[in-house]
Amino acid sequence: VVSLAVVLLFFGVASVAIGLVSSISIGLPLEDILPDDSPVRDAFAMQKDMFKGRATSVTSVVQGEDFNELAARQRFRNAIDGVRQVEHVVVELPNWMDAYEAWQGGSDTGSYLKGMQTFLGSKQGARWKSHVTCPDITCTSIATAKFDVLFMLSRPGTTQMDELQTRDNIDDVLNPIYPAGNVVVHSPPFMFAETDLAIWRAVLETIGFSLIGVFCVVCLSTSMSTAALITLTVAMIDVDLLLFAYALGLRLNSVSYTCLVMACGLAVDYCVHLGHAFDHSKKDGKDGALSNKAAARHAVAQMGASIFQGGMTTLLGVIVLAGASSVIFRTFFFFVFATVLLGVAHGLMLLPILLTYLTPTCGKAS
Repeated sequence: VVSLAVVLLFFGVASVAIGLVSSISIGLPLEDILPDDSPVRDAFAMQKDMFKGRATSVTSVVQGEDFNELAARQRFRNAIDGVRQVEHVVVELPNWMDAYEAWQGGSDTGSYLKGMQTFLGSKQGARWKSHVTCPDITCTSIATAKFDVLFMLSRPGTTQMDELQTRDNIDDVLNPIYPAGNVVVHSPPFMFAETDLAIWRAVLETIGFSLIGVFCVVCLSTSMSTAALITLTVAMIDVDLLLFAYALGLRLNSVSYTCLVMACGLAVDYCVHLGHAFDHSKKDGKDGALSNKAAARHAVAQMGASIFQGGMTTLLGVIVLAGASSVIFRTFFFFVFATVLLGVAHGLMLLPILLTYLTPTCGKAS
């Protein structure tokens, strides 16, 4: 009865965790990277309170255009005008084309770029060197050209993944103007958003491969049935970590993703030694191997103290991070702390029961 209650408890917790994984917040806010007392955090908070968002530069890079042709220059201006009309745009920033034409006194319909080299070397044109890429030193043609606009990102009620809609809206404007592959829209928040968009797939794939690796390696020192139960236990520990993250309000991002994958390696340490001891438990007498229940008891008696002490020493190694002034380091501590607690609990309470009833009988001795 006690064994059944323990199994139901652990599997019940894992079931609750699976049911709540979709409710875990996703993302790595810039504030979490900064120390708690950083003045930049106050600046971010002020931006959100006063401006209902954060003005961020979004860059559009165009390539494969001959700007000596009037049609190419007109397409570039149409692109700027079109992006300026996209929702949540704050302001159109100055661009290199206007600055170049103002410097040379107007648009030259002949060799438009004949003065570009001189312009970029002048005081007025120095700031635009990063906006155009010339294939050679003469700069009579342009390989890539870009323009910037300010958008209001990080608006209240939106996530980082929602920012990708801004990029899609800009793409909708630029794709009819330029051939596919000739324009790229970029902004640092988009990188974080792409990471958030792929985070669940990365978590499932990486943990899946990790569990396969755990099973294959553990099979080298234990039976296949024991290896399968150890792998199942490690998987349950990882699932329970997601419930732990949800309860503490932690986010699923690149930091927690790393901790979840790392947890596979930490958690297996609390299970594999007990499984190995279970498989190799022998009766001292002449009757041969112990029964499953006796072997499980012997394994816990032999390895239980070592597993518990290993967990405690791991906690001592990371306890200093509990008082860290950054959310990232505290997140790392919480995941390691939970991995140790769940690993010890699963290894000393759940795994012996699974080994007792779900592995082939070792012998008949009690």
